[in-house]
Amino acid sequence: MRPWFAGSRLLDCTLRDVAASLQSQGEHTQAVVSHMPGITSAELVESDDTTVTVRTNEGLMTRTGISVHTDTDAIVVEFTENYEAGNATTATALFRETFTTQDDQVMYHLQISDRHASGVLGALFRTFGARSTGRGFLAATAAVLDKPAPS
Repeated sequence: MRPWFAGSRLLDCTLRDVAASLQSQGEHTQAVVSHMPGITSAELVESDDTTVTVRTNEGLMTRTGISVHTDTDAIVVEFTENYEAGNATTATALFRETFTTQDDQVMYHLQISDRHASGVLGALFRTFGARSTGRGFLAATAAVLDKPAPS
């Protein structure tokens, strides 16, 4: 299956920091989503080990089938995301996030595949939204996981 988006970003944190953030999928997801472009509010609706639902100013985002695989030098997170943007469109996709050690930092690789979106807006989103959406997730994840700059 060809990815809809694939990209990477170096994070100023450790795998231990990533693992700690992922301990609470709900809080981690809400924090990441709150940093996405265009999102002005992100409220955690419900959360358990494999499902997270966040209500944003744009709609309702649900992640299901969340699995986290941890190794000594990598963490892999996989889930399906369903995003209902009001009455305009519903988008679904498979996400695979890979965090690996690189020197004293973490390389974050994001792959989004099997993207589906309904309606005319969905067709436009599928065609033109990959780069901005993927880069938004990379930047939002960095905003949550990067260590603050020393003052």
